[in-house]
Amino acid sequence: NRLLWFMHHLQEQALGALTFTAKVNKRISNENLQKFLKKRFLEITDCSVSADHEELRKSSWNEPKDPRWKGEAPKIEIQYDPKNEFLLLINLTVNLRRTQLSRDDFLLVFEEILAEEGVYSFT
Repeated sequence: NRLLWFMHHLQEQALGALTFTAKVNKRISNENLQKFLKKRFLEITDCSVSADHEELRKSSWNEPKDPRWKGEAPKIEIQYDPKNEFLLLINLTVNLRRTQLSRDDFLLVFEEILAEEGVYSFT
């Protein structure tokens, strides 16, 4: 399974794809996050429970077209803690040959969208 993932990763790199992870650790409104996720076509939703009964969820989707992406929209995966209401990680996969944005710009645009949806604010 790891070998297939690695081969896929190498293929994406050859085609201009870049995958990067940002550690966020920001307080969120789980209610607003769920409303936001209902607006997306989720490819994967996963839940894991630790030994001390802490639940972590992961959701993945392709972002819809939006002029802010200045080209092809990214594939996004987030990891969050619904009980304590924290967004932990954002994983973005982008094709740098099909956009005018930099890696950091992608993260800023996505955080802007989350703020507009009331998931969290920049305060």
